[in-house]
Amino acid sequence: MSLVSLIIFLFILIAIYEVASNLQRGVGQTQKVVEKEGLPYKKKPYFFTISERKFFDILQSVINNKYIIFSKVRIVDLLDVPKGLENPDFYKRFNKIKSKHVDFVICDKEKLAPLLVIELDDSTHSKPNRIKRDEFVDQSFQSAGLPILHVRNSVSYNRDELFQSLSNYLKPVVG
Repeated sequence: MSLVSLIIFLFILIAIYEVASNLQRGVGQTQKVVEKEGLPYKKKPYFFTISERKFFDILQSVINNKYIIFSKVRIVDLLDVPKGLENPDFYKRFNKIKSKHVDFVICDKEKLAPLLVIELDDSTHSKPNRIKRDEFVDQSFQSAGLPILHVRNSVSYNRDELFQSLSNYLKPVVG
């Protein structure tokens, strides 16, 4: 092997070593950045808004442990969209409900079967797109035979009025 060939061979080895070292450092630096930054999520300090919490508390007192209340439930967890030949529009219909949720669901304590859906309507429910959404949701629950009750958001709630509204759907509601 000539001296020139040996020098070229050494330069190639040094170049390969440098490239490998730089790649190794780059991977390590990328991993450190990911570990340092993490994912951009933070825990919310609360689950309910203030008005949802007030309503939940009064609702809980009205049903008096006779039923179970779930909140922020996806509609697709309450309504089934039949598949197959009987419903060629399955994906279209499924997609219309998969990202929507309702505020509260009252369920039978023994079977956890949904008995009543409750929507707490704030000022956003007066917007045209929300009115259209609410009409669709109401029709969907009506077609499935699951009643939905709209309660206007308020600073305070009348326990007797809420009791009366729930009594139309839940038997017996204990006051």
